[in-house]
Amino acid sequence: LTPLVAAMLLAGCNSNDDDPVGAKSLANNTTTIKTLTVTPSLGKILNAKVKLKNAATNALIGETTTGTTGKATFNVPASVTTVIAEVQGGTGVTYFDEAKKQMVDMPASTIIRAAASVVNTNSEIGVTALTEAAVQRAEALAAGGSIIPHLNAAKATVEDAFSVQDILKAPTLVGSPLDLANLGSTAAEQYALRLASLARIAAQNLGGSEAA
Repeated sequence: LTPLVAAMLLAGCNSNDDDPVGAKSLANNTTTIKTLTVTPSLGKILNAKVKLKNAATNALIGETTTGTTGKATFNVPASVTTVIAEVQGGTGVTYFDEAKKQMVDMPASTIIRAAASVVNTNSEIGVTALTEAAVQRAEALAAGGSIIPHLNAAKATVEDAFSVQDILKAPTLVGSPLDLANLGSTAAEQYALRLASLARIAAQNLGGSEAA
């Protein structure tokens, strides 16, 4: 998995941005009862487009941006149990490159995803290079079928490979050298440190930044 994650940290390996015909946002549907916060990290990501889809049908649930907070919040219909969050760069999108220790552009070709169960009324998930690796692993196991039955196994494989307890937990967002220096011992901070280390390794090995 290491070459896969290194490649994703450089260029965002997934570039599939197609939605099914007839997909529509359900963000304002009055029947929605669950709130999901999506927290992406290649370092803190500003103004990125975030799509939330039903993993069972690929139908679009909603679309928004990370704005200036680095997070996106969605209302999820009660009937949806598993979602895919997709974060994409583009014009005006920047992120804190933990190898260069500065904000840089995040190109439209960079897309990172996470697939997760949505059971609680209010929940939060992280979207990182490791969650993208897990989605790609689930897709490989599914061999063209539904990824849902393979998500737990794929997640466990990535967690074991990188010694992360839960890749779907939101990491602490790092938006400056000071944020990076102040990371401590909580699970979210340790996750952020692990991601920063992977970013630096990828930059050293491949001669660039995470999403160049």
